[in-house]
Amino acid sequence: MNYLLIEGARQNNLKNISLKIPHNKVTVITGVSGAGKSSLAIDTIFAESYRKYLESLSTYTRLFLEKADKPEVDTIRNLRPAICLEQRNTVRTSRSTVGTVTEIYDYLRLLFAKIGTIYCPSCEIPVHGFSPQSTADNLFSGELIGQTIYVTHFSKKPNMANLLKNGFTRIISNKKIYHLEEDPIHTSIKSAYVVIDKMKNEKSEQNRLVESLETAFREGAGTVFIITTDFKKMKFTGKLQCPKCDLKFKELQPNMFSFNHALSACPDCKGFGNLLQYDMDKVIPNQNLSIEQGAVDPWTKPSYSWPLDYLEHVRRNIPYKDLSSDEKNRVEEHLDYFFKELDKRRYKLHVRVFVSRYKNQFTCPSCQGSRLRKEALNIKIQNKNIHEVSQMIIGHALIFFNSIDSKIANDILATLRKKLDFLNKVGLSYLTIDRQTKTLSGGEAQRVNLAQQLGEGLTETLYILDEPTIGLHAKDINNLSEILHGFAQEDNTLILVEHDREIINHADFIIQLGPGAGEHGGDITFAGDSKYFKENLNIIPVPSKRRKGKNFLQITGASLHNLKNINVKIPLGCFTCVTGVSGSGKSSLIYETLYHAIAMHFDMPFQKPGHYKELLGLEHVKGIKLIDQEPLSRSPRSNPATYMGFFNDIRTSLSRTQIAKVAGLTAGSFSFNSGNGRCPACEGSGFQKMEMYFLSDIYYKCEECEGKRFKKEILEIKYNGKNIHDILQMTVTEALSFFDNNKKLQILNSVGLGYLRIGQPLTTLSGGETQRLKIAAELSTHPTKDFIYILDEPTTGLHVRDIKILLDVLSSLVENGNTVIVIEHNMDVIKCADYIIDLGPEGGEKGGKIIATGMPENVTRNKYSHTGDFLRKYL
Repeated sequence: MNYLLIEGARQNNLKNISLKIPHNKVTVITGVSGAGKSSLAIDTIFAESYRKYLESLSTYTRLFLEKADKPEVDTIRNLRPAICLEQRNTVRTSRSTVGTVTEIYDYLRLLFAKIGTIYCPSCEIPVHGFSPQSTADNLFSGELIGQTIYVTHFSKKPNMANLLKNGFTRIISNKKIYHLEEDPIHTSIKSAYVVIDKMKNEKSEQNRLVESLETAFREGAGTVFIITTDFKKMKFTGKLQCPKCDLKFKELQPNMFSFNHALSACPDCKGFGNLLQYDMDKVIPNQNLSIEQGAVDPWTKPSYSWPLDYLEHVRRNIPYKDLSSDEKNRVEEHLDYFFKELDKRRYKLHVRVFVSRYKNQFTCPSCQGSRLRKEALNIKIQNKNIHEVSQMIIGHALIFFNSIDSKIANDILATLRKKLDFLNKVGLSYLTIDRQTKTLSGGEAQRVNLAQQLGEGLTETLYILDEPTIGLHAKDINNLSEILHGFAQEDNTLILVEHDREIINHADFIIQLGPGAGEHGGDITFAGDSKYFKENLNIIPVPSKRRKGKNFLQITGASLHNLKNINVKIPLGCFTCVTGVSGSGKSSLIYETLYHAIAMHFDMPFQKPGHYKELLGLEHVKGIKLIDQEPLSRSPRSNPATYMGFFNDIRTSLSRTQIAKVAGLTAGSFSFNSGNGRCPACEGSGFQKMEMYFLSDIYYKCEECEGKRFKKEILEIKYNGKNIHDILQMTVTEALSFFDNNKKLQILNSVGLGYLRIGQPLTTLSGGETQRLKIAAELSTHPTKDFIYILDEPTTGLHVRDIKILLDVLSSLVENGNTVIVIEHNMDVIKCADYIIDLGPEGGEKGGKIIATGMPENVTRNKYSHTGDFLRKYL
């Protein structure tokens, strides 16, 4: 029972392996890319655990489960409930934030509803609902201490007889006291203050005062008046009402702070915090052009150039920037009319696509990006509303909540502190609570989910993590390792798919798969304690010389997010690494500022770049290309063959066979996206979807075509002994020899993707595989020169052996006269750079500065650089 026992695992390329994995330990599965790590951890162990979980559901649900594919494994014993945290970020909605994913925002809403103080928007004073006890406390600490007071409630139409009947013998009206038993009943008195008690305001009378106040609150419908002997009045109400202007407020509820609730979300932006509006930077991207040269981009399209016929009293032959204010106003008026006319035709798809090019997201003017109605922002804790707290980075929020002392909300505060502390420990202290989840990298998203799981306090659970060190600087990896081991000590089993040396060295148990990738992998080359594990690291040598750029690209005054108005020079024709701890500003500088600024210059699709002053050196650049880890497709129909463009060659080859010609088949007959050759049951997808409503949908192999996508008659057509399904099941390496050294297949093999099946859905690729596929597509086009290539952590999912291959590919791009800029944490890559730009020194507010620049050897001599500290031993 102390081990997870696996016998006869044959999923994907696994070679009928059997092994035992210790429970309550940290186990690392390592090996070259494509060796079968994910096949074992995710496609076998997790898939079987999920299947067993589904079997525990209702009888009705189990009727459908016979269709669910079982992993190809003989037996798995002692299997615990499993949670799998993959490296990809699948969130696309703008409503999801770090706070909502981790439930921090839910507890924030509870906290504000529990101990938040309402501030009157008119008077800017706190509004409290008084109770008898809090009213007494206020009187004992105020200016009336020691004075004689009357505890009263107000009556608009006092019935004197009823008052006497109920035991109330005095009233106050027009600064005069009437004794109802002695004075005649004055029917002329329209309103009065009914006296509950007359007493001295002293601590010794506390119990009496509270009892009198309870009566006064009850009789006065929640409002009490304290009147002094000189007839000064103080009003206390149990209702939420401003004591100065009598403005009323609702009772605080958690839903008042939800931007996903229709009653509390900003009515203008519907809780998104921003509005999609026309962006003049996109409409007029280059103000150096004249109107005749096409300064107004939408009017350069033949179908939409009609406003030019009505544009009068505007000089068309001078740069737009030199037009007078009056002329620019005329242009903008015509643009306003132009887009209003187009909006009337938004029911047409091509019009919607066209206008979307010129729109951008702008902060909602009504809520200023808070997403909430103004009423919610008037509630504060320690003078901060919920939006201001949400804008705090994790590290600052932890300090804020530690400073709050409240017995009423003690449990809520304890949970908030615990969740924030976990996020802090996994290296995410620089993220804000309101950071949109869709903007997180794969590694950040995984660690956010990891922090959420750690905070749940589960035990005897199996956690499968796919490269949890992605996006982490070497400085933070040891800290993460300690957290994972601490979690294992709480009777949890952790299985990590990982390449990082530090994580491997500190693991309790190591499984190495290999020896190669694809068909050459899937065997166990090592399984045992880490102290006996010796990995053949294939050490990457330090380059014998560093390239030096003749020209530079220079950006000045970059100040987006946490960037501290920095100036950066990047050598052209070199391999540059941008380094620094997580949150130091690398993406803010390179992607959100530099890339979009250059894309705007070359009239490419872009988002508004972060603020900067100048961008110099573009005369030496012909274009820019971003090769990131964003998925290539949302559809499982796309695969390496379709993406690289040789699927048409495959279909053409099959259609030219003699049998295909006799049957009258064309290349279109071999398409699984359309045509009459695909399986009609699954429409060429190879699987069918079963909606599970509250659970993840289940995809099972199509019973008609057995997952082969095509009709039986199409599968009978063979090219060199292989049908269309057999060919798509080939790895890149196998297809390379089958198709006689196809150039595109050669390129895929050269970037280390020889193990991929050419028909493998792109949705199943890791971020690193996606990035290398994009590189392969670039290399398969005509050779470029003087281009800038930007890559974001291309080593994701790569073994040292594969990193060596990747470096050769990047080096070839540079040797062809291009510039490669890589955002990277991997020291094997950083040590091979020609030039380093190191940001920091820390993340968040403590980052955003240039710490060191120059060759790797120079950076190691900088005592303030964390990168330099770890890089030293690699050199």
